Amino acid sequence: MPINYLRYAHEDKLSVKLLQWLEERVPEDDPIRISNHESYQFIEQLGTGRFGKICKYLNESTSQHETVKIVDLTLFDHWTQDRNKLSNRLDNFLREIRYLHKLSHANSKIVNYYGLYSDSKNFFIITEFLPRGSVKDLVMRETLTEEQALKYLLETVKALHFLHTLTPPIIHSDIKARNLLITKNDTIKLANFGLVRDLATDGFGVAVSSEISLDFRGRLLYVSPEVLKSDLGPGNRMAYGLPADIWALGCTFIEMLLKHPPHFEYFGHVSEIPSVLLGYAREDNGKELPYTSEVLVPTSSKKIQLLVDIMLVKDPKRRPNTKRLLRIIPDVVNRSDSWDGEGYNPSITPTSSSFSVKENNSKFDSSESGFTTLKESRKYGQLAKFFLFISYFATRILYFLTILTKSVCYLLVFLFTGIVILLFFLVLSYFIVQSGRYLLSQSCHCDLNEPQYIIISGILIVLLFALLFSCCMVALGEYKFLIANRTLKDSRFFFPRPNKSAKLFGITIIRGKDDIRRKSRAEISRPMINSTAKTQHDEFYKDTP
Repeated sequence: MPINYLRYAHEDKLSVKLLQWLEERVPEDDPIRISNHESYQFIEQLGTGRFGKICKYLNESTSQHETVKIVDLTLFDHWTQDRNKLSNRLDNFLREIRYLHKLSHANSKIVNYYGLYSDSKNFFIITEFLPRGSVKDLVMRETLTEEQALKYLLETVKALHFLHTLTPPIIHSDIKARNLLITKNDTIKLANFGLVRDLATDGFGVAVSSEISLDFRGRLLYVSPEVLKSDLGPGNRMAYGLPADIWALGCTFIEMLLKHPPHFEYFGHVSEIPSVLLGYAREDNGKELPYTSEVLVPTSSKKIQLLVDIMLVKDPKRRPNTKRLLRIIPDVVNRSDSWDGEGYNPSITPTSSSFSVKENNSKFDSSESGFTTLKESRKYGQLAKFFLFISYFATRILYFLTILTKSVCYLLVFLFTGIVILLFFLVLSYFIVQSGRYLLSQSCHCDLNEPQYIIISGILIVLLFALLFSCCMVALGEYKFLIANRTLKDSRFFFPRPNKSAKLFGITIIRGKDDIRRKSRAEISRPMINSTAKTQHDEFYKDTP
């Protein structure tokens, strides 16, 4: 259906311009343009995503259900959007969706991309509908057995192998259980390549509005150490290489087994993830998060522990590629249940040039596989494992007690400060009233100790106390207003914040500008993410395509 742009010509909005660009760059005969959109019948709304609505439609021409993502074009009218950048991002978007449209129909490991069309207010992206939902939906409904998790892991590796061996290779960069769809045949299809996200944002970490990147903090738990430590940062696609997908795959494998990615329970709130996780990735203060099987899956079988240790190698050069994983996983799976992993040494062909390194670290086996063997990883005896068990729970109890102690101290300081201030106001009121009584008694030579004068004095003390308290609250409100509007520095009494933090007896009493800048760069947004995933499988589609 042709769009009448004349009625919108007076509106200088990017959403209108975007529609014009779509009409020009996706002509009627373009393979990705849906020409028979009148045959689509609305069935139900599956959810509301970050960029619009996700609905289930019936394509009457094929009698198949399909997923339709309806993108609200007013999103692109945000003041931070730039016309030239948006035009370039649209070209990238169309180029990628054409590529995925071609690939998805040539391979059964990728969710099919059928095409798109637009009207006067929205544009629509139509993809395959899979009623079984995602692996995340499944693990939140029930606990997967190790056999099921291994099956889905192998299926995902096959899908990634297809992407990674293309020319040029495709880096998914967002592997997690939510983006692994289950087919009717119990196989896996990769979804959510972030096309709309990249179109709406300047690099998928920098959103044009606060609600766009609601899940960004949570997905940092799947990001590899080299990406977290890179100068580009986890919000830039250019920071991701093929090994980053393997690391995310290892984290997703943990999620299949435990319902959540590694160290999910470590964070009290998702807002803590960026600063803490980035600090550990850069090994600030010499600390880092452990990613060993003995910590992450201590009760799992030796098969599971071996695969976790293989995928979660912190050095990206030593991390296996998909070709090596396709040999390792079946070999490990076919071992007997009583196998303890002793001396395992997978005979694997060398990695591709993008991965190959000389494996000479003493922690690794001298064979060309380059993996840590379970024999070497078990250099600690049972007593050491017992201490590891004690340390694991003791550190968490200590962490909780530390938080509890801090909370109690904050409460006591607050109460003490409040009582001191109230006592000060009361003493000041009493002093003022007594001074007035003294001056009055000296001038009129009368006795003010009679009951009626004492009652009046008491009332005056209470009123004066309330007045001083009210003045204090008004002054505090004015001070907070000046702080929020950054106008406090206009005062003649203003003393600027120092560049370096001021410390007294090792305790920071004034945070410096440099420390504040470092912390603000580490933080991305402050969304509220519910740690309890919804079990409704259709909710997955809010992240597609």
